[in-house]
Amino acid sequence: YINLESISLRSTNLTSIPSDINKLQKLQTLDLSNNKLSEIPDSLIKMPALEMLNITNNMFATKYIQAIEKKFKTSRPNAEIIT
Repeated sequence: YINLESISLRSTNLTSIPSDINKLQKLQTLDLSNNKLSEIPDSLIKMPALEMLNITNNMFATKYIQAIEKKFKTSRPNAEIIT
């Protein structure tokens, strides 16, 4: 599974993401939309190959979303984060 490039966990009632998700070093696309997340691990934001992150329709506070967007775009300017 460490070679996965795309994962959709859309609408799975997730409340957290394990911090060891960073083991998926080839992951390019991650869809976490329509869940119950209120935070995501920093290790996810630092994943080198991640180019698209969808976190719409979760339980993130507005300021938290803004901070995540900034971290994500700072580390990879051409990446897309959908909030």
